[in-house]
Amino acid sequence: MIYSAHRLIGSAPHAKDASFGHCGDFYLDDRCRRMLYLVADTGDWLSGRKTLLTPQSLGLIDDEGSYGQIPVDLTRKEIEESPPIDEAAIVSRHDEERLHLHYDWAPYWMDGFYTATPTRSVIEQEMIACDAADVKPDLLSTKVMFGYSCQGEDGRVGRLSDVLLDSETWQAVYLVVDLHPLLPSGLRIVPMEKVAGMSHLNRSLRLDATIGCIEEMPTVELYSNRLTKGDE
Repeated sequence: MIYSAHRLIGSAPHAKDASFGHCGDFYLDDRCRRMLYLVADTGDWLSGRKTLLTPQSLGLIDDEGSYGQIPVDLTRKEIEESPPIDEAAIVSRHDEERLHLHYDWAPYWMDGFYTATPTRSVIEQEMIACDAADVKPDLLSTKVMFGYSCQGEDGRVGRLSDVLLDSETWQAVYLVVDLHPLLPSGLRIVPMEKVAGMSHLNRSLRLDATIGCIEEMPTVELYSNRLTKGDE
């Protein structure tokens, strides 16, 4: 199933033993291709502490497609004992490495460098190197991106309304672009492959398509439940 990130924000993560807090955001990679983290707000349970959950820890949303809960393959104790994250500060690579060591997650930034999952000692060695170099990953907040201006090859086409996520792989697969006022109620589904560039300074996305091409792309009702593989 393909789900709206906009609508998943606010849903309750459901650990192995109980629900907790709510989904506050999603962080994508710097190419807007992969969902790297779900930002979970623990609410009253841990005094609103934020924690990051990777796709490795997320399960499949139920077959009914409810936006109410997101399965998490962790216990509340594991989450409670995880290293805290300061959402107000820039997430550092050191922060990420501490989380991956705590949960024994395979680090996404080491993809392609090792034929097997890196050992704890390898990650610990990289933590020392990253601290020395002050490495900071490029994490894109979907909440920040909502509202970005979308530029086609021949002019502005609208603004970013949503990011659609595949609940099986938790990859970011489509953008939802609102063509208003060019086309009233003109929501269009744009494949991620059409993203040619991004400027956070100008709050804009550059799309590898003409205005006419984007107008012909599939329409979507933003607050309908979800898209199935058949819809794709």
